[in-house]
Amino acid sequence: IINYVMPIIDTKSFNKSQVTMGGLYLDQININTMECINVKNLYVVGEILDIDAVCGGYNLTHSFITGFLAGISV
Repeated sequence: IINYVMPIIDTKSFNKSQVTMGGLYLDQININTMECINVKNLYVVGEILDIDAVCGGYNLTHSFITGFLAGISV
């Protein structure tokens, strides 16, 4: 299994992509609490943040961790 190669035959268009870029820049939030710097008591978590990573569950992990940080900060 380690040496198994699976060729990519085709990809879909950008409109059918699973993940795209964009979101609130990290310098606009307190990354320790996930609170928006410019709007008090507004907590920003998950995919609304401008963080890009590889697929494979990392976006879910990121959402859970940022949600946890916001939850314990409220």
